[in-house]
Amino acid sequence: MKAVQEQQTIIDKQQTIIDNQQTINDNQQSTIDNQQKEIESLKSELQELRKLIIEKQKTNK
Repeated sequence: MKAVQEQQTIIDKQQTIIDNQQTINDNQQSTIDNQQKEIESLKSELQELRKLIIEKQKTNK
């Protein structure tokens, strides 16, 4: 009976590790999603800056 309890304890610890790893994975995915949003925002800003530079160059000629 003791061996069964020890095995159950090991299984419980492994499940805790799996749950913790899933939490880490979820957090990493959230970070990736946020970084992707920031990249898209920066791309948009860069596009606007390029337009402004081109307009400025045209008026300076």
